[in-house]
Amino acid sequence: MSKRKLLLVSGIAVLVGGAITASVTFVQGESKPGGSHSVSNRPSADRFAALRARPLREPRLHSKSPCRYPQVQAVGLPASIPAEGALGAGAVHPVSRAIPRFLDFFPPNREDALMRSRWRSNETMWVSEPRYRGPVLVRGRIVRGSARVGFGSAIEPVWELRLPAGDWDEAPGLVRIWGKTIHPPKGWRVRKAFTRVRPRGRQGEACYFFQVDGKSFSETIEFGAIIQP
Repeated sequence: MSKRKLLLVSGIAVLVGGAITASVTFVQGESKPGGSHSVSNRPSADRFAALRARPLREPRLHSKSPCRYPQVQAVGLPASIPAEGALGAGAVHPVSRAIPRFLDFFPPNREDALMRSRWRSNETMWVSEPRYRGPVLVRGRIVRGSARVGFGSAIEPVWELRLPAGDWDEAPGLVRIWGKTIHPPKGWRVRKAFTRVRPRGRQGEACYFFQVDGKSFSETIEFGAIIQP
């Protein structure tokens, strides 16, 4: 497994690029990521149902100005993954083009069938470290509100990103994102997915969070969303 490093960015950078914080909860009675994982004969849908049963845990904000904190933490990635770092303290991470920063959400192109959609999109890469090979369920919501984070490329997004146990899309040359083809190291899992948010009121920044649930952990990851015109 590639060595991980923790990047700490000063509060000055936070004012420019936004902030991400994460908290990880290990599920009682299950092994931590990196331990042994037994193979279950249950259908994968049952595994996602168990993960879905965990309630969303809205993170606590440190101030009235959401998504701005004294420090930003980003986990280093292998050199073959073209990003400055990954969000989150667990084994499964959302990755955008630059870290730390807000995620930029863009309207569809005029030629795109999604022009009828009111949702904006961010091309997000999900990365799983070799220490965890189980299923992953990702959900999300705006902080201090009820607006959901969506996923997918349909006119109306779905509310869950389901990443199965075992391989994702890490076969050589299969994942192409941000105009580049990804060749992750052995054991790393990679999947491209569109994160979707719906503009509300004036355009600008807002604070959202992902909740990433695996068999043995549950993590919330805050991110600032920039709604592009």
